[in-house]
Amino acid sequence: ARAPLPPPPPTSRGVTSGTPTPPAAAPSTAAASAPVDQPAPLPPPPATSRGTSPAPGAASDPSATASAASPDQACGGRVFLARNLCLTEQCAKGQFRQHPTCVRMRDEERQREQRQQMAN
Repeated sequence: ARAPLPPPPPTSRGVTSGTPTPPAAAPSTAAASAPVDQPAPLPPPPATSRGTSPAPGAASDPSATASAASPDQACGGRVFLARNLCLTEQCAKGQFRQHPTCVRMRDEERQREQRQQMAN
């Protein structure tokens, strides 16, 4: 036995050559179980060992840094240059000025300046 031929494709108004389109047949079980092409929801941002990654600009948000226990925590998931810039900004704030990370960064900066002066 042959399968029935599919109806001709509808025009923009659902009418083909002046004849109304017959109602669609019930989907087969194979078609009903086929996945619909929809984008999957985005996963949450990856967590770091210090918590979740902050949104861009979060380090300059007073509420974000007020709850941070250290400049490292305030700069969260930032990497490379962004992390260094964030740490510099955090260490300029009074609450972290004497934090070991900030003291170490200032010492390293002084040493760089001294080496540069000796090279000139």
